[in-house]
Amino acid sequence: MLENEKKKKKKKQIFVVNDKTCYFVLRGSTSIITGSSDGIGEEFAYNYAKQDFNLVLISRTQSKLERVAEKCKEINPKIETIVHSVDLTLPRSDVEEDIQSLLEPLTISTLINNVGMAVDLEQFHLQPESPTFKTLTLNVKVQLWLTKWVIKRWVKNDSKGTILNLSSVSGCVGIPYLAVYSSTKGFTDTWSRSVVLELKHLKKDKDIVIHSLQPFFVSTSMTKIPVLPTVPHAKVIPTACQRQIGTNVSLGPYWIHSLLGIFLRSFPSVSIPVMRIVMIILTKWKKSHEKKKKKKKVN
Repeated sequence: MLENEKKKKKKKQIFVVNDKTCYFVLRGSTSIITGSSDGIGEEFAYNYAKQDFNLVLISRTQSKLERVAEKCKEINPKIETIVHSVDLTLPRSDVEEDIQSLLEPLTISTLINNVGMAVDLEQFHLQPESPTFKTLTLNVKVQLWLTKWVIKRWVKNDSKGTILNLSSVSGCVGIPYLAVYSSTKGFTDTWSRSVVLELKHLKKDKDIVIHSLQPFFVSTSMTKIPVLPTVPHAKVIPTACQRQIGTNVSLGPYWIHSLLGIFLRSFPSVSIPVMRIVMIILTKWKKSHEKKKKKKKVN
């Protein structure tokens, strides 16, 4: 058990965002972040470390998790951090028991379902089968069973908490060349809204707050896209998101992505030409980036 967990009775401070009393979090409690070794998940870890939350960081690569954990401790030496490296694309029966036994003794106040993957931009019928089904597992199945376990526990113990599910603007409409990815993100948004309605029926929606985060392209190691006027760095997302917690279920944490989501929902037919332009830009950038890398190696 984490040392700070033993002091939870002394740390019953309520963390309120936007003066919304529906967002309750105990400082000194634990935040679970999946996919926390890179990108948005990594930045959420640093953001929550600053706010005195203990952390459980779950991802595939041990060395990357240890690097993030060390930086979190540098940011805030008072917090406790647990790292758990696991390949979440493995069958649920192989990973669920270990994760649940790890989490059981902790006072959990936040779950951030960030883990996910995307196949390369390609027509659906040409995409390899293995990464396609791995995308379904990581983007859908993992967040389902982990969220179910957390909510069951909170309802049983009459606890309060917050769940942030990483969706995407691409889930607002069908996005060509990202058919599987955008479909999984559409599922995340619809599922989040559905669970919120169930919690309202139980009169638990003020205690358990769920949000679906809908960024579009973000500069991370997964997307391999540089920072552009329409592509923010991953570190922008957690801060922007926290300003909106307690408002709408679906959040556009970056303003230009919110506008893009409204535009695509209003005019879904433009998604094809928009994605064609995006593919051309990204393909040219990647080729240019690869050439620069080869030159560096030669030099």
